[in-house]
Amino acid sequence: MKKIVKLTFCLMAVLLLSAAAFAQQNACIKIDTDRQIDTIDPNIYSAFVEPIRTVVYGSIYDPESPFADENGFRQDFIDLLKELNVRSVRWPGGNFVSGYKWEDGIGPKDQRPAKRDLAWNQIESNQMGTDEYVKLCSLIGADNFLCVNGGTGTLDDARNWVEYCNGEAGTYYADLRIKYGNEKPFDVKYVGLGNEIDGPWQMGQKSAEDYCKWALEAGKLISLLDEDIKLVASGASLYRPGNDWVDWNDYVLDKMIGKIDYLSVHRYATEALPGGRSNKVFSDHMSLGLDIDEKIETTQALIKKAMVKSESERPVYISFDEYSPGFGGLLSSLMLAQHLNSFIRHADVVKMANITMITNLVGNSPEGDFKNSVFHTFSLYSHNALGTALDVKTICD
Repeated sequence: MKKIVKLTFCLMAVLLLSAAAFAQQNACIKIDTDRQIDTIDPNIYSAFVEPIRTVVYGSIYDPESPFADENGFRQDFIDLLKELNVRSVRWPGGNFVSGYKWEDGIGPKDQRPAKRDLAWNQIESNQMGTDEYVKLCSLIGADNFLCVNGGTGTLDDARNWVEYCNGEAGTYYADLRIKYGNEKPFDVKYVGLGNEIDGPWQMGQKSAEDYCKWALEAGKLISLLDEDIKLVASGASLYRPGNDWVDWNDYVLDKMIGKIDYLSVHRYATEALPGGRSNKVFSDHMSLGLDIDEKIETTQALIKKAMVKSESERPVYISFDEYSPGFGGLLSSLMLAQHLNSFIRHADVVKMANITMITNLVGNSPEGDFKNSVFHTFSLYSHNALGTALDVKTICD
């Protein structure tokens, strides 16, 4: 009996020592330059802005600030954003856009109506409208990515807004733009067909069937005005048990494949944590790259299914146009890196990504804006992580 106990103890010791040795072994990363995924689209280094509280008024547009330029924008903010090489800016929503009337935000500023925004229960002054947004993009060197109202908005609202932005002289809305001081078209390159329309928090929430009926017609009218505009369909944002988000994306792709260029993915990864966003466990946050990968890979599989079923030759990519790494500090820096790494690992399907919010890319103080930790991480990637993504093999715990 003593021999058996002794033998068992020895075996346990060997196993424990082996486990300890294994845990301490170096990670191995294997790189083969022939195992190429795809070219990294620079548009993954894009941003999102929505007039929530002080995101726009006070942080970006603030004519009363000592930092304001002649356009009313914070010059300290503009100077820093120029350094980041942000490729496009998605605007104006977000939940806000589902109740937004774009014509409230054009024309003389003293004639623009202040209205209650029901998405965030705030008063929207409409002092930063379409013309100001386009000016912001031009100042930082970013492309225009307009998101139209797919909630309370009409087909005419969508097409008239695009005519105002991209139309040549000689039509009502194009001439209105010229009247307000912008002779040249704005060259909007991307149009999102609504925002998170599957969500019950959204004004004008729609079923997948009703959304597709509206989005197909809105996209058709927009394409008739400007065939070069890339269209982004509203992908799922309601993640809950039962995988309704998969069903939504599957239906939208089935109906809209061949008519769109992107399907949006919105994911705030901390929702996947035990306890949700209140979870502060560092190691839990460091595992969230797995959740990001899951959302991308599941959506990619649905895109492939729809492409095969439809035999369409018009490719559809993912526009990951809302995500947040947090608001600064080491954790936010590493969270941003996890997102960008995932986008690069999926360079064959993720061709657009817009960080929430653009203002989170800088820090703010009474002495002016400054480069925060998120700024430095974004800058490292946007200037260096370009070219061809490789299928890297990592071997570690």
